Amino acid sequence: MADFINLAEISKRIRELQDMSGMTAKDFSAKTEIPASTLSQINNGKILPSVDNINKIIDKWSDLMSPTYLLFGIRDEGLSNRASLASSEGAQSSDLFSSHGQDDRLREVLIGQAEEIGRLKEQIEASRPKEISHITVFYTDSSFATFSLESSKP
Repeated sequence: MADFINLAEISKRIRELQDMSGMTAKDFSAKTEIPASTLSQINNGKILPSVDNINKIIDKWSDLMSPTYLLFGIRDEGLSNRASLASSEGAQSSDLFSSHGQDDRLREVLIGQAEEIGRLKEQIEASRPKEISHITVFYTDSSFATFSLESSKP
C-alpha cells in the first residue's frame, strides 16, 4: 500500500481541499465529522490520515475535489468534461442512464436497492399482526360450534 498510495501526499491534498473550501479548520472538521484535533495533526504532518478519515472526506467533499485527485494526485478531467458536456447538451439528452460506465454501475446499484425494497415490503407485510375473526370447535359427536369475537371497533 505504501508504494501505491502516498499518505503524506494525501495529507497535503486534504489541506489543499480545506483551503479550497474557504472554511476554517473547525468548520471543515465539523462538516467532515473528523475531530478538529485529528484534522490539525493531519495538516501538521504529525499523523497520517486513516482510511476512515479519507472516506469521510470523500463522502463530504467529492463535489469540490475528485476522489481520484485526493487519493492519487491525478486530476480527473473526465468529471469536469462530463459536467461541461452535460451543461452544453442540456435538453438534447433525456436518457437518465447514458452509456457511461459509472452510470451503468449506478443503474445496477439502483436496481439492487429497488429489489431490496420490494423484499423488505414483503417481509413487513408478512409480519403484520393477524386478528382472530372466529374459532370453530369440533366435538367428538360430529357437531361443532363457532365462536365469533365481538369487535369493539366502530
